[in-house]
Amino acid sequence: MNLGFGKNYVINLKRHEHRRNRTLELLGQDNTIIIEALDGKDYKDDNEFIKEHLSPVVIDPNGWWTVGIICCALSHRKAWKAFLDSGEETACFFEDDIVKAPSFNYETIEEIRDGVEDKDWGCIFLGKYGQIIALVDDKEYKPLHGNSKWGAYKRFKPDQWAAHAYILNRKGAQWLYDHQLPVSKATDVYIEHLPFNIYAPRANQFEQVRWVKKLKPDFVPFIDIVEEDVEDLTSHTAGDGIWSQRSYLLGHTLPKPEIELKHFKLPKFNASFTGYKFTYNI
Repeated sequence: MNLGFGKNYVINLKRHEHRRNRTLELLGQDNTIIIEALDGKDYKDDNEFIKEHLSPVVIDPNGWWTVGIICCALSHRKAWKAFLDSGEETACFFEDDIVKAPSFNYETIEEIRDGVEDKDWGCIFLGKYGQIIALVDDKEYKPLHGNSKWGAYKRFKPDQWAAHAYILNRKGAQWLYDHQLPVSKATDVYIEHLPFNIYAPRANQFEQVRWVKKLKPDFVPFIDIVEEDVEDLTSHTAGDGIWSQRSYLLGHTLPKPEIELKHFKLPKFNASFTGYKFTYNI
């Protein structure tokens, strides 16, 4: 599958052969590069790794912070580096649990590609949590084609976090690569801080397979309360996490942080969100 934005970089744990094969079947091998992800299982007890990569201050809207999330962030970073080293101008980035959404439409992606050519953009999301992606309504960021199928992405909207499918240009990838360490945010939250315009289709082009599977009645958003032995349905960033009062999830091998629930204002983006601030004495 060639979306017209260069190579597809797929982030995949080596032990997830089934996910890798399914994603290659979807995207095709000729235009796809597999990036071997860092596995949280290998690093959850590695104190030196944690000390090197854990930021003293972490912010997360959902109160999730685990070694698996740090490894996921570094895996995306590994993909950004591979793209930057390639010398190409744009690339698509996917996690290995993607499926094509029912609303997938090549024409929409072509329309976005043509429309952003003269824009100061850095990222294009191709899917978020939920089937419909919120777009900005104010005059400055009004969808570029009127009431079109795509437009400027509405940042920091609750229940819209995800980074399973997105496009970066060199400018966006370079900024993300240069400012990520030590890791203070999950990848989906971090990308929303990009200082360049972000665009998205109104409807998902790609979804995560576990959201389209039949879930148990006691499903909690962002937590896979599902058949944990089924590879497709398990969140591998949360594997080392332990619930605390069912309000936040922290890696059990991480230092114990100070915890504060607060409201964060981001005037630069005309946005705000409520989330957790974890402060580590490291």
